[in-house]
Amino acid sequence: KIILTASYAPQIKHKFLVCFNFNYLSLLHGIMVSEENRAGLYVAIPVYFVILALVAYVSNRKLKRLEKNQQTDQLTGHYLGGRSFGPIVVAGTIFASQFSGYTVVGVPNESFRTGFYGFRWTATFPGIIFGFMGTGVRLRKASLVRNHSTPIDFITDRFRSQLLRYTVVVIQVLASIVYLAAQVNALQSTFNDMFGFDPDDVWPVIVIMVIILTFEWMGGLAVVALSDSIQGIIMVISFICLPIVILSKFGGWKGIDPLTYPRKDFYQTPSSGEQLMFWQFTLLNISFFALPHMVQRIYAARDLPSLKAGFLIQTIGPWFTTFVGVFIGTMGVIILAQNGKDPNPPSPFTAIIEEVMSTGGFAYVIGVIALTSSLAAIMSTTDSLIIAISQLITVEVIWPLRPNGTQRQLAWSGRITSLLSVSVALITGILWKKGVGALSAINFPIIIQAIPSYLHGLYVRKERRRLHPWSLAFGAIVGLVYVFAFYFGYMYGNDSAKPIDAGITGVLLNIILAYLIDILWFDRAKLRCFGTNKDEKESDPFKPPEWDIPSGLRFGEELLTAPLLDDMMAGFPEPMRDPTVCAMFFVLVTIITPIVAEGQPVINADTGQFVTDPPVVRGLPWWFFKQILITIIPYIALLKIIWDMPNEYPFDEEKVDKDGINAELLELTPIEMNFRSNFDAPNESILRRRSTVSIKMEALGLSSRKVVHEDAIDLVPNESRLSFIIRKEEFEASGRHLMDGREDINDGEHLTSVPENNENK
Repeated sequence: KIILTASYAPQIKHKFLVCFNFNYLSLLHGIMVSEENRAGLYVAIPVYFVILALVAYVSNRKLKRLEKNQQTDQLTGHYLGGRSFGPIVVAGTIFASQFSGYTVVGVPNESFRTGFYGFRWTATFPGIIFGFMGTGVRLRKASLVRNHSTPIDFITDRFRSQLLRYTVVVIQVLASIVYLAAQVNALQSTFNDMFGFDPDDVWPVIVIMVIILTFEWMGGLAVVALSDSIQGIIMVISFICLPIVILSKFGGWKGIDPLTYPRKDFYQTPSSGEQLMFWQFTLLNISFFALPHMVQRIYAARDLPSLKAGFLIQTIGPWFTTFVGVFIGTMGVIILAQNGKDPNPPSPFTAIIEEVMSTGGFAYVIGVIALTSSLAAIMSTTDSLIIAISQLITVEVIWPLRPNGTQRQLAWSGRITSLLSVSVALITGILWKKGVGALSAINFPIIIQAIPSYLHGLYVRKERRRLHPWSLAFGAIVGLVYVFAFYFGYMYGNDSAKPIDAGITGVLLNIILAYLIDILWFDRAKLRCFGTNKDEKESDPFKPPEWDIPSGLRFGEELLTAPLLDDMMAGFPEPMRDPTVCAMFFVLVTIITPIVAEGQPVINADTGQFVTDPPVVRGLPWWFFKQILITIIPYIALLKIIWDMPNEYPFDEEKVDKDGINAELLELTPIEMNFRSNFDAPNESILRRRSTVSIKMEALGLSSRKVVHEDAIDLVPNESRLSFIIRKEEFEASGRHLMDGREDINDGEHLTSVPENNENK
């Protein structure tokens, strides 16, 4: 039992509410800046907007150049940047997408109010990164082979079900709209308080949203990614310099005496409820990879090295963002107490920064950068959400209704969709602040309901084990309804609510229901063979009606099956497919949770002092120091996975020359992927290349059943080998030439058009 003085009781009650009935938006509000500290902001904020305008102009020119050189069509250029993002841009945009406005403002605020419990944000990222990296490499390979361009294309191609397809669309759009409305609230509060406007003034946030929308119209994902990179640089500068300034001016953790620390409860072990919520929180955030704007970045990367750069910055980023946020928040308690400031300010982050700025000189400049970073981070999240929503609705809803619409018509449809999304978010965020604040708490519980469809489609090992798409759809729908019902019917406004996460329990219900429906309704034969490896007769699953089967000509001539996915990834290391590695990460996530006796050491109610001195290590509670050490382990494991990841997907020339290849595994070139004449038009260029390879295999006598002797391969000239022919066709489809097995750099000009036929070849 925790014995508290009266002065601590309200703070601890608030701490419990933050954990069990958590509202992310509440920790982004109230960034009030004093008049004397606004001078720097009057310069920094306009400069930031000018930089964004220059970025939008440069991005617009780049897109027009790509379109003029016929390297991309309008939609692909707008929504994926022509799939041309290199390592720096990919790393910058993934960093800014992952470490958003909540990282800059919310983590310090949470740590100021709940103490070292705020470390949960650093502890949750190994699961986020493992999920994003594990699914990302497979989703990217599938996109290269199957011509995927939207976050939904994999679901459509893998399951061929309109019901499941649009169930996932609704989940992703709903989660994104809720998140976008929350950003409207955060922008309004942040900007108004930063410059002293009335909190209810709406014109500043409307102007900012119009600016963001204009930039998105001009440059699409390219301007979003470049502005993300700038925002990331600002965040890194502020979060590297801020702890240095605090250490030099106010000291660090090592100098804290828990006996005189203003918030002694921070040195108590977390309650059992907090421990349970901590564990559920780390599991819930694995769903991060299913956010549509994150999948966009997987597809927009130019190559694997670019994507690896994004994975790397994801892995090292938490230690100089969220971890620093915990340092700022917990040290802020001392900083405000020493200067006699309000111990419970509306925005602890701003109060702390203002105290730092008051020391003058370099500290003032860093404070201005940090405050600018808070606004930039929210804007970065906002534009990412707008373009993700626009792509989902334009490509997955409008284009199927107008399959022969021109690129110009579709581009304008996308702009109108962005405008409508912003309008809905503005109206909702401004007029229904309380409701949006509540909805923001279930953003991840909503998106996690799409996870079973993605993971099952990506990793089911045998096609006969694949669930019927309607089973997955019904499970997701019930899980989604449950999240709303459980949160608003039980959690919302209930101070005595049990520490149960709506998302985790909802996705468990989702999965169980999907399997039960599949076994008992769609495919009873699975009940007999479940858990066996015997070659039993294929069951006769429920056949969906015609209206539920989407056309998939754009994806290829074969269906996307589990064996085809595995063949695509043959030779590529995939730790997420290793049960041992997955179990290791699950165990690490579990033991990172501070599983300890709650409320220790006890605080005497009469004296307000500890009954026994708390064990500390370098000024930190022992249980928190142990958390830091354990958390390092999965981060090291992630760095090892990135180190071992190859720079390209394997292409075993010797095996291809000897055994042949399934022509359906040939990757599309960027130019082939960047053009679509209508919604479901087959890609004629890749069909010709695959046909050429198949014909050549027949001429060479190669098939999956016939193996050529190694000595015979050695006698075949390079230019007659199948691997050379495949490479040659690929280079020529990219507008390049291959000579004697090497790329001819001197003649490496891009194609000026996509060929309509290939008679000369």
